[in-house]
Amino acid sequence: MIPIKLKQLLKKPVYRLTDYIVRSDYFRELFWQTFRDLHRPNTPTRLNYLDNPYEDDSSAVSSGHATRAPIFITARFRSGSTFLWQVFRQLERVTAYYEPLNENQWFLNRGYGTDDTHIGVDNYDTEYQGLSRLSECYNPTWVNRNLYMTARDHDPALFTYINALIDAAEERPVLQFNRMDLRLAWLAAQFPEARIVHLYRHPREQWMSILKDGREPPKDYRYRQNDPLDYFYLINWAKDLRLHFPFLEPEGQHPYAIHFYLWRLSHMAGKQHAHVSICYEKLITDFTGVASQLFSALDLSVSPGEIDRLAGLNAGRVKESWRQYADPDWFREIEASCDRVLRLFLKAGRP
Repeated sequence: MIPIKLKQLLKKPVYRLTDYIVRSDYFRELFWQTFRDLHRPNTPTRLNYLDNPYEDDSSAVSSGHATRAPIFITARFRSGSTFLWQVFRQLERVTAYYEPLNENQWFLNRGYGTDDTHIGVDNYDTEYQGLSRLSECYNPTWVNRNLYMTARDHDPALFTYINALIDAAEERPVLQFNRMDLRLAWLAAQFPEARIVHLYRHPREQWMSILKDGREPPKDYRYRQNDPLDYFYLINWAKDLRLHFPFLEPEGQHPYAIHFYLWRLSHMAGKQHAHVSICYEKLITDFTGVASQLFSALDLSVSPGEIDRLAGLNAGRVKESWRQYADPDWFREIEASCDRVLRLFLKAGRP
């Protein structure tokens, strides 16, 4: 027990120290970085952008990428995006970057191995050679923080990073993202000249592909705080995005429900912002037809012979391995419940 007199003696110094810490610039910055998401405005500004009346039109700087508009591929994890990236990588008039926001930071050229399910891929970093300077603007929090961005959000480092990749590309740049699907509004606003390709896969089969890296959760399992789950960042995504989408709170939910919510949100965002939307199952079953339409939509001149050559990369096949995990009614019950929550949430006009 601390004597009462000693407590009284300690009280003033402790109060003064606390007051100093709270008023310090360091504490205020730490508080802002930690809780800034809670202060985001819920309503868009009513102001309209106006040109600068003093700007000399003759000196206006136009985009340097007009003749080779960048192509952005957006997809969820385990949806066939590596295959689509590999297809673009084989084109002579393209520089295709693999997952620019990946935590492995390919520009450091550390010689990482490849995923054995990425058939025919021997490396991910060839296109990043000589770009170690990108470490100056790369932010590791892009992996799991601020995963939802609107056109009004501000991230100059992310713009600088993506723009540096575009500028460094010797040919038409293609950037394949797995962490941009709920940031597409921001991406489209920052790079209005770009073409966005959205790739999606059946949610149940994508779920089974996600489980390849971890133990399958029992069908009656419910997530508990700090359970050691990964499933391709599923819980990390839920914890970040629950600030905007409260139904993503993982506590008490089966991981498939979180996965399906994210699949739905990603699919809606892709359909809304992408110029081309591709179903993975159609891509692998009708590669020639889908690829021809895709290249045409992107103003890429690819001959039928070249498309036939690219078809040799196609090792995918349509499966229904999800039936080994649970019967259709189990999946339908969770999906119907998620859809009901989503409809009510969106009907309320948020976010």
